[in-house]
Amino acid sequence: KCAFIIIKVRAFHKNLSSLALVLILQYAEPLIAKVISWPYETGLWTLKDFSLNFYFFISGFLKLHYAISMSNILLVVAIERSLACYFLNDYEKKNHDSG
Repeated sequence: KCAFIIIKVRAFHKNLSSLALVLILQYAEPLIAKVISWPYETGLWTLKDFSLNFYFFISGFLKLHYAISMSNILLVVAIERSLACYFLNDYEKKNHDSG
């Protein structure tokens, strides 16, 4: 619901809105990882079969990706806001894409 509101309401610059949208959608990563790793945590599956190890690896990767992303969010937002301050005169009016 929050991601839908960010898409529809243009309260912030599109760069900050895009960052917020990506981070909100990343909240699904630990939920998906928990669902994937649940059979391992309950003992339903063991780590003997290679095909089941793949799901365990994917679950761990999702958890690690989420943790790294969330630990860097303050840096990413600070860089975006620093660029907004640097281009203060026309940041909200112009698109500063590379090229």
